[in-house]
Amino acid sequence: MVQLIQQHCCCDQQTINDRHPNGLANHSDQVGRNYMKHLTTAMVQLSITPNLDVYQKTICINDFYWGEPDFPYPMGEVQNTGNVLADMIPAEAPKLLAPLAKLLPGFGLQQIASHTTGWWLQTEDLPNPKNRVSMVVPLSF
Repeated sequence: MVQLIQQHCCCDQQTINDRHPNGLANHSDQVGRNYMKHLTTAMVQLSITPNLDVYQKTICINDFYWGEPDFPYPMGEVQNTGNVLADMIPAEAPKLLAPLAKLLPGFGLQQIASHTTGWWLQTEDLPNPKNRVSMVVPLSF
């Protein structure tokens, strides 16, 4: 989508003139504005008690529509990511823990994995005219 907007902005910049200061196809000056992006994070909860759930991706809380009394905008979503597998831990470990995770034997990784719950958090930017994607044409010498 961003690539499409960039292509449109680039083509439209070629039509900028005195009669069309924002470009021929951008009379409203809204091309590239109101960009909304999904902001996502995955995190893992580590517990002292084993997580024996088989179908972990069965919980999801959405609030994309109602907001809160003091924040009338959509809040986002929280859901389980599914099971955290032992093979995933070395690849997804934070930089500080990654070397340690690679040294653990398979049994140690399995013990960690059996005590985890994965969470997926997602929000979305609200449409705002200040959120803008624009194409800057470099100067050529």
